[in-house]
Amino acid sequence: MRCCPIKHQVAPSQTSSYLTMSNISDSHYALRTRELNKLITQLRALGAQAEVELPRIAVIGNQSAGKSSLVEAISGITVPRSTGTCTRCPMECRLTQSSPLDTWRCQVSLRIEYDNDTGSRLPSVREHRFGPPVTDPTLLEDVLRRAQLAILNPSVDYKRFIDYDVSNLSKDDPPPLDSIKQLQFSKNVVCLDLSSPESTDLSFIDLPGIISNVADGEDRNNIDVVRNLVIEHIKGKGCLILLTLTMRDDIENQSAAFLAKEVDPQGHRTIGVLTKPDTLLAGEYGPWLEVLQNRRHSLRHGYYMTKHPSTDELSKKLSFEEARTREKDYFEDPTNPWWENDATRKRLGTRNLTASLSKLLSSLIDEALPKLREDASKSLQEARNAYSELPPPVNVTNPTAELLNMITTFSNEFHHYTAGSSNSYASMIQKYKPAFKIFKFNVRKTAPDFRPYTIQEAKDNSLGWEEVLPDDDDDEHSAALEKQQQPTPDNVLEELSVQDVDAVKTIETRLERLHPVFVDQVKTYINGSLTRELPFNVPFSAKDGLIQHSMVLWEGHALDCFKFVRAVVADHLSKLVDKHFGRFVSSGLTDAVGSVVQRIVDRYEHKTIKRIKWMLRLEQRPFTQNNHYFSAYRENYLSKYKGARRRQQQGDSGNDEEREQKMREALAKLTELGFSASSPEDLEKLSSSNSYEEELTVMAEVRAYWQVAYKRIIDVLPLSIDEDFICAIAAKTQEMMVTELGLSDTDATEKVRAYIAEDPELAEERNVVNARLKRAEEVWSSLAMFKA
Repeated sequence: MRCCPIKHQVAPSQTSSYLTMSNISDSHYALRTRELNKLITQLRALGAQAEVELPRIAVIGNQSAGKSSLVEAISGITVPRSTGTCTRCPMECRLTQSSPLDTWRCQVSLRIEYDNDTGSRLPSVREHRFGPPVTDPTLLEDVLRRAQLAILNPSVDYKRFIDYDVSNLSKDDPPPLDSIKQLQFSKNVVCLDLSSPESTDLSFIDLPGIISNVADGEDRNNIDVVRNLVIEHIKGKGCLILLTLTMRDDIENQSAAFLAKEVDPQGHRTIGVLTKPDTLLAGEYGPWLEVLQNRRHSLRHGYYMTKHPSTDELSKKLSFEEARTREKDYFEDPTNPWWENDATRKRLGTRNLTASLSKLLSSLIDEALPKLREDASKSLQEARNAYSELPPPVNVTNPTAELLNMITTFSNEFHHYTAGSSNSYASMIQKYKPAFKIFKFNVRKTAPDFRPYTIQEAKDNSLGWEEVLPDDDDDEHSAALEKQQQPTPDNVLEELSVQDVDAVKTIETRLERLHPVFVDQVKTYINGSLTRELPFNVPFSAKDGLIQHSMVLWEGHALDCFKFVRAVVADHLSKLVDKHFGRFVSSGLTDAVGSVVQRIVDRYEHKTIKRIKWMLRLEQRPFTQNNHYFSAYRENYLSKYKGARRRQQQGDSGNDEEREQKMREALAKLTELGFSASSPEDLEKLSSSNSYEEELTVMAEVRAYWQVAYKRIIDVLPLSIDEDFICAIAAKTQEMMVTELGLSDTDATEKVRAYIAEDPELAEERNVVNARLKRAEEVWSSLAMFKA
């Protein structure tokens, strides 16, 4: 038997002040509250919780903490009760106060937003009405029991449960209606839209009670399942946590309090509800009175106290009205200790709690609206971006035209890349262009290294030689060329993703250089070529042999250059194949197109290599009509060779100021006499080189011709690769793809239909993204249009 503490005498006026709820339903504030709750209900039905943080109240508590009774007291309904955990899935109660002339009405719905196998959120939320509206409150308990069964048995069509007989249900029964498996718990939601003149505009989510043990035969993992489900709902900052605390146990011992503290350490979002005050014994009131006054375990929104029917009263099917009357009588009893002041009196009873919750939730929604609109706008843009990144759906009504359009688009895009028509299409040319520079550098290194000294002279005098290019050459001078960092294609190779990268890696700048050729070696070579020539005539075969010897490495450099370009182009084509046809892997179209493109590349690779070798064969027969360049180079080199040899014979380093002065004076005199002499090099041509005059002339002619041929090949080879390989592929790709894919065959339609059958995973991804886009648009529209 409960012992009461000291009795308090209460004035009659006090007995009603703490239980009288101000009539919030007849004000402008009430209308806005109703509209705000309606907005959140609409957003939740759209699945907006997947896009934005929706304001909400979540009711949590330990098993047997009186949570179900609290939900009944707030909503005015009777929830299903059974041995063990009563609530097996979340239940969302959406209460609306109707006009005094309206009758009680409740529509039950099922909101399916999670995959029961994976636990992941579904791409689109579905809310199904579960039967017609209930107009008799006494029937609602069984309807809710059926609705929960429909949620827990997803393998059965939910409509079969609408009229299912639940009068004799037992926890030991097998799964109903041939269900494959009945779930212990589910994240999907039973929704109640309840309206009556006595309701307060309020919505909340009732979550399964937190358990610490399971019944025999049940999975112990259910403890964590329930805990995780509760945390998922209450962890967001937009959630007000209605924490049900039984006064039969210390707060420190209640798991629900621990979870609330875990997600809301400062207690800013938690509202405490103390239940079962009538079970306290004498001497137990003091600590709980401090809690009610928010002096212990303080929370920002404080604590409320409610009193609900006992187990015996529940068994007698006590009506809602009678339960509220008994609660009122209990708190008005002057012998109870909860009267300390007006502040605590206003925190007694379900009506005061409900009125406060309605105001708190409306305020939370009002404050969240700007952020909700901002988040909805961001979510909509993200959904649009995700949708735009997907390829468009395939037009299967005319598959041949569809595939032809894909081929045309593919071919046109590659053509843009071959032309480098804009910055957007410059990447391919930019990647292979270094190969031409490397080719030019490599060929330049093969220039004949003639020395105007004998081998012995070079050894005796430690003579060096620095070749200087003709003044009109557009290359760097050789001294700078030797010193500069050698160009390499490594940065391009790192970006290649082709199978023949190993072959491409052989494209390293060749450092081979022909060994120096001294003037006495040239003399020996010429003598070895003499046949019937008259005196002072050098055989053409001697010049030809020296020229050919200097070009022996050109073919290797040319093929290395082409391999590099070929790898870049093939890699680019491969990426374009993935871009335009990559979604058809499962149908085989991706591989088929890739194979056709590979054959096209191979075909023009073979033709280009033949053309390169043909061009290099042309260089085996010395020929030029570029007389001006040839003559200029010849005179330039002859002057340098003669001057170097004269200086060597005279022991003159060429740096003496006196010698320079004499050269200037000699030039002036020659000019006065009418001779065309404007530079020291012109004077060098007049010098005699003794027995090597003929050899120096040959050296100058060979070097001059090499320069002409070098300038020719460094332009013609890149042009040939561009025309015979790159442009040829661009010109023929569409035609060859149409032919080799069989678009002109008699059975083309069925073959193509099979080709463009979209990958099921991609189709599913599009459905998911499309559902998200539709949801985001509806959410954004609802928020943008809301004007309560």
